[in-house]
Amino acid sequence: MEMLIYAFLVSLLSSGLIVLSSTFHGHFTNDLDFHSVQKFHVQPVPRVGGLALLAALFIVWLLRDQKMPQDSIVELGWLLPAGLPIIFVGLLEDVTKKIPARLRLYVSLLSAALVYFFVNIYFARIDCALLDNMIVALPVVSFVMTLLVIAGTIHAMNMIDGFNGLMLGVSLTMFAGIALVSHAVDDTLVLDIALICIGAIAGLFVVNFPLGKIFAGDGGAYLIGFLLSTTVLMLVQRNKEVSAWFPCLLISYPLFETLFSIYRKVFLRKIPAMRPDGLHFHMLVYKRITRHQQWMRKWMNNSMTSPYLWLLALIGIVPAILFWNNTILISLSCAFFFVFYLIIYWYLVFFKDQLFFLRFLKFFNINKKEVIEESI
Repeated sequence: MEMLIYAFLVSLLSSGLIVLSSTFHGHFTNDLDFHSVQKFHVQPVPRVGGLALLAALFIVWLLRDQKMPQDSIVELGWLLPAGLPIIFVGLLEDVTKKIPARLRLYVSLLSAALVYFFVNIYFARIDCALLDNMIVALPVVSFVMTLLVIAGTIHAMNMIDGFNGLMLGVSLTMFAGIALVSHAVDDTLVLDIALICIGAIAGLFVVNFPLGKIFAGDGGAYLIGFLLSTTVLMLVQRNKEVSAWFPCLLISYPLFETLFSIYRKVFLRKIPAMRPDGLHFHMLVYKRITRHQQWMRKWMNNSMTSPYLWLLALIGIVPAILFWNNTILISLSCAFFFVFYLIIYWYLVFFKDQLFFLRFLKFFNINKKEVIEESI
């Protein structure tokens, strides 16, 4: 717990320093794009919050001898170098805005490969005897799945990073879930790393939400996605009592957002999967709901979109924590989340006149006619 506090304080201080010094570096660290389909801020904001996260993790590593168990710091000491390629590329994108999405994908696969070969964290099982035997007999299967899980989570966390506090709030609850389950199975190594990540993210969260004084940026989202995926893989790999489906349900919101976005773009809209569009779930919540809430000041619309998505994420995170050792219940919960996501997405797109949705609009004092008249 002491390391959580240190990570929080370093992250908070670093975030504050970045904001206060933006006069000197803002010409290349500020996000000045106000008109892109995926941009909703209205003033220049530093988008290098990933540096604050990295600083917190590095300072905790420096304090390892006095404050942290040796096995935990050895694991963290190997993890960070493995993640440096994608973290560096993310920070470079934050500064230059010119790194191709395809290159970032390839580098994320490189970091995942480094984790597999040098940190010995890998996709261990799927809790199906036949498939698990194949994973053991064919290491290439485990390798490929490790690449998919780590690289997929890295880009999934970046995809949901659209509003103040959204990605950071979701990741805080996910790491809290990992911490609770690792405590239940008495895995102090995973618990230590999860608590450090919670502290680092919380420090940045305070500056990011609700005023949006700093953004996590691609570097921050990639770092969080990298740590989240490797930590949850480590938890399942080291503890056979934890269901192999626990990671799927824990990160169900960013996971399904990514998969559905690929399907929507490639098969429905016939556009490249990596091309940005304005139809992500969090964008629809903003366009259909929060910006039409009459009691809310306009500067709050961005930040007040995030709580809706926190609740959506909790529909996967809470049962993952409750049923962490029950594969059947976790699988059913995954199916429920995916169906629930599709239903709510459908309502947000088409705004059907079903009774419960009209009551929802009325409760939040939203003018349905005004919303329908506006184009998405």
